Amino acid sequence: MNILYITHCDPRSTDFGSAQRSHLLWKALQEKGTVYTVYNVGPQDPNRVFDAEARIAAVTFLSPNRLVRACQILFGRYCAPAEWPFRSRSFILGQI
Repeated sequence: MNILYITHCDPRSTDFGSAQRSHLLWKALQEKGTVYTVYNVGPQDPNRVFDAEARIAAVTFLSPNRLVRACQILFGRYCAPAEWPFRSRSFILGQI
């Protein structure tokens, strides 16, 4: 079974409590099937990751369009912890 795991940080990280929970959930999901992981980073984040072997990618979900980016920020502020769900596949693949 293929599983898409969307999280807030690198699932291999165990630096703090929330990251530890994400790591343990990621490990449990790996027992159930093939896990593909995507997590959100800032547009200028130097720690971008694309690990094909571990099937982990760090991408930014913020749009390059200023108006859409403002809507994304407002949505994130008022609907936290939800993320703006409207990203095209080509946009995400272009970042990898």
